Amino acid sequence: MLPSYFWCRSLFWAFGITTFCSCTNSSLDHDRFLKPVSDIRGIFEDSKGNLWFTSTEWVCRYDPSAREADDGGFTYFTQDEAGGILGGFQEDFEGRLLRQDANGISVFDGNKFTPINNVNFDARYQWEKRDGDLWFGVDQGVAFSEEEGQWGVYRYRDGACTFLAFPEAPPGERHRFYTLTSEAMHAKDGMLWFGTFNAAFGFDGESFDIVGRERMGRADDPQDIGIRGYHLDSQGNLWMADNGAGIYVYDGESVVHFTAMHNLRDVDTDGNSLHRAFSIAQDKDGNFWFGTVYSGIWRYQPSASDPIGKGSFTNYDDEQGFPCENTWTIYTTRSGELLFAGENPGGVYRFNGDSFERIF
Repeated sequence: MLPSYFWCRSLFWAFGITTFCSCTNSSLDHDRFLKPVSDIRGIFEDSKGNLWFTSTEWVCRYDPSAREADDGGFTYFTQDEAGGILGGFQEDFEGRLLRQDANGISVFDGNKFTPINNVNFDARYQWEKRDGDLWFGVDQGVAFSEEEGQWGVYRYRDGACTFLAFPEAPPGERHRFYTLTSEAMHAKDGMLWFGTFNAAFGFDGESFDIVGRERMGRADDPQDIGIRGYHLDSQGNLWMADNGAGIYVYDGESVVHFTAMHNLRDVDTDGNSLHRAFSIAQDKDGNFWFGTVYSGIWRYQPSASDPIGKGSFTNYDDEQGFPCENTWTIYTTRSGELLFAGENPGGVYRFNGDSFERIF
């Protein structure tokens, strides 16, 4: 087994100790939802307790301390103001908020996002890492830019960015093949994981551990794998959500096709399945939550004797209060609460123990 892991301050996490009770308390005015939008793609909680939401139409900051104001505490940024809409947030040790957008990496000064222009493209093979490094992916809208020339990631350190290329080249010029699809994840033993469409890259500071098509038993599959979500559990297992084949689990030695093991592929069921998996999280009780496309949300309660092979499943969809066709993200707040964000319709939900309720 791999050593146990902790989440880094990245796409769906923030560095800080403050709680989240101020904006998930039952007294929250549920009439104060986000502006109507088709999708909510990402969530981020900064060290000041603000929540940031991204969509294909706007970026929004929610200040829970201002929820009684006329604007409900919501501040919206247009595409021009945010430098592009899609992209994830991160925060450095000094509280600077950064985000990846269509134009690269930008820093928020309290009013606007300013691009970082000093990017080093000459050290692309000089991989190394330090505490406090932030990692961003190549824009998912394109394969890579002319300056990048190949798939890789950006490392932010001391106000500057360095582009680092992945050590493995894809077959041909396949679009988005190794585009980053999830936040970087740090391991307690020093391993750093990057999730891409077709492989997970683990870097320990000296060498790489690559979990891709061959190790997943899909070397001859002509389709891109389409891994969209990753999670590292407390036992050190790497869980991968594939939008087309379901959940895979890597224990440091071998890969298990979790969805097939539990007979939850689309060919195994007459209704909802765990075939088009999109997002993963684990709650404070150790239960796993899987977001899907067209099959709602699944909760997996693992058995203590065999956490991967044995457990019980519960499926939730619009009948249980979650109407979204696609669960883009399941976000864990600093207080440990899970927020579920989706598409068609766009909205943010939480689980109350029996069903889902919309909170944003």
